[in-house]
Amino acid sequence: MVGYRQKVFLSLSVVMFMTLRPNSKRSLAISIVSWNTKDLTLNCIKSIYEAERDFALRIIVVDNNSSDDSATAIRKAYPEVLVLENETNKGFAAANNQALAVSDSDFFLLLNPDTIVNKDSLKGMLDFLVHHTEVGAVGPRLVYPNGSLQKSYSTQFPSLAMILSHHGLLKEPGPPRKTMLEKPIPVACLMGACLMLRRRAIEDVGPMDEAFFLIYEDADWCYRLNKSHWLVYYLPQFTIVHYQGQSEKLIPGKGIIETQTSLQYYLKKHYGILSAIMGILLMISIHSIWFIKNEIKAIVFGDSEQVEYRRARNKYVLLGQILAIKHILSSIMNGSRT
Repeated sequence: MVGYRQKVFLSLSVVMFMTLRPNSKRSLAISIVSWNTKDLTLNCIKSIYEAERDFALRIIVVDNNSSDDSATAIRKAYPEVLVLENETNKGFAAANNQALAVSDSDFFLLLNPDTIVNKDSLKGMLDFLVHHTEVGAVGPRLVYPNGSLQKSYSTQFPSLAMILSHHGLLKEPGPPRKTMLEKPIPVACLMGACLMLRRRAIEDVGPMDEAFFLIYEDADWCYRLNKSHWLVYYLPQFTIVHYQGQSEKLIPGKGIIETQTSLQYYLKKHYGILSAIMGILLMISIHSIWFIKNEIKAIVFGDSEQVEYRRARNKYVLLGQILAIKHILSSIMNGSRT
C-alpha cells in the first residue's frame, strides 16, 4: 500500500512535470533509480546538466527506500528534479515504470545512478533516434572509470546457447562484445545502465516487466522490441562512464542470486518452462563442477583471495538456482511467477 508521504510527493511531482515541461519538438525524460547511492546520484545528475543538449529535459529520480537520505539531498541540490519516494525497494523495472508513467517525453532514458554522462552522449544518442525512425532503442559504449571497456551489448538474446557460450562451451556469434568498434551496429540487446528508447516503441511493446526485480529486464525489453520489428543499435561513438554494481555491493551476493533467478524467468517467459528447467540443470552442473575444482585447489594450494571469491560466487549461483526452482514450481501451481 502506498503511504501518505509518497501519495503527496507523487501528486505534486506529476503536477510539476506536466506544468513545467518545456515546449519542444524533441524531449527526453531520464529515469534514475537510486538505492543508497546518494553521492553517485548527485554526481550523475551534475554530469547530465553539464552535457550538451538542444532538447527539453526532465530528470526523474525514483528512490527505492534508501536509508542514506538520498531523496532529501537530491531535492536540496536540484529542486527542479522530480523525486518519487517508495516505501519499499520495488526493484529496477517497477521503479523505472513509475518514472515512465509520469512522463510524456518523445524519448525515455534509463540511466543508472553510478554513471557519468559525457558531454555529447545524450544529444548524440537522441539525434540518432530522430534520424533513424526504424530504431526503437540505442545504447552507448560503457567504460569503467579507468577507461577500459565494459560489456555494452550482446549479439544474441539470453538462451541456453548463451549459457554455454558464456562458460566457454560455445562461441558467441558476431563481433566480440568488448571489441573497440567505431561505427553503429544493430545488436540483439543493450545494457540497462544507459538505454534510450523511442516513446512510440515503448507504446508498442509496453513498459518493463516488473516480474524482473533486477537483471535481464533490459534484455526482455529489447527482445520485445525485436519481436515488434524495432531495431536496437549500439552506438560506440558515444561513451558513458559506469562504475557498475554500486548498489549490489551493499548486499554481497544479491546481484548474483537475482541474475540467476531472472535468467530462468526470462527463459521460461520466452522459450517455455522446459527451457528454464534445462537452464537450471546446466547452471547447477557447471557450477557444481567449478565448486569441486575450487575446493580441490584450496586443498592442494591453500586458500587464497581468488579461491574465496570463486567459492562465494559458486555458492550464490547455486542458491539462485534453488530459488529459480522455487519460482518455477510456484508458477506451475499458480500460473504466474511469484
